[in-house]
Parts: sequence; C-alpha cells; structure tokens
Amino acid sequence: MTIQKTIAGLIFVVLFCFIQFEQTVRNEHVRNDIYLTGKSVQFEQIIMEAAGNSNVHPALIAAVIHAESNFNPKARSGAGAMGLMQITSPTARYLKLRNIFDPRSNIFAGAKYLKELLQMFNGNLEHAIAAYNAGPGAVKRYNGIPPYKETRNYVVRVKQLFDTYRGS
Repeated sequence: MTIQKTIAGLIFVVLFCFIQFEQTVRNEHVRNDIYLTGKSVQFEQIIMEAAGNSNVHPALIAAVIHAESNFNPKARSGAGAMGLMQITSPTARYLKLRNIFDPRSNIFAGAKYLKELLQMFNGNLEHAIAAYNAGPGAVKRYNGIPPYKETRNYVVRVKQLFDTYRGS
C-alpha cells in the first residue's frame, strides 16, 4: 500500500469520525446533508452508512449522485434510469433493489455497484466511473474509457465533483 493511500485512508477515517462526533454534539438527529470539506451535500447519514458498508469513499458516492440526479430522489432519465444514483431496471434486478426511488435503498445499491466496478477494474477509478455510465461491457470492449462523448464527459465531471467533495 502506498503512503498516499494510507494517508487518504486515515483522512477518510478522521473525517468520518469528525462528522459523526459533530452530529452527536449538535444533537441533530434528522439531517439531509453531509459536510465533506465544507461542501454541504444532501442525504448525509445515508451516504456515510453506505460508504462504510461498501468501503467506497463517501465523496465518490456524493459525486455520482450529484452527476446522475443532482440529488433528486425522484429523477428519471430518458434511458430509464431512476432515483438518486440513476439505476436502470436490469441493474436494480441484479442488485436486488426493490424500491428504486427510496433514497436509502438506491444509495446503498449504487454504492454496492460502485464497489463491484472498482473491484472489477482493479481500483481504476476512471474505468469504474466509465462503467457506471456506459456499462462494464463497454469498458472491457474498449479496454478503457469508451469513445462515447457522453461517457468521457461524465468521467471528467464525476472526477471533478469527487475532488471537490473530498477537498482536493
């Protein structure tokens, strides 16, 4: 493990503990936002729980939600993707997601899928993000980010949001 990964992991743990402590101290039991490096993001508790459950950085989950639905739990795309993380019906069946519009279920399923994609592409963040958008088959077929303008723009956008949410 590289020093950078170790430091990033420690920062994540400290940030996670700080957020949990801050919630307890302020006695705010019902909140819908998360503070990642000072940036307010909706669905704080769910994102943090899903991040802990899937071992996916909460800033990545927030970035995907932002890019996919702009934090609208009732979002629908023209391609049939639904909910915060814009999960398609086939992917929902694969993930055993029953209520695609329930924020908690959608975020947990999306985080699980991100984790699988990160594992599938050996931790390559760009390939995992591209696969979330274009499907893992397209990333495998092109041995990298597919030459689709939408997917290439999506990867850039999610990486920018990820950097913003984690304070890079």
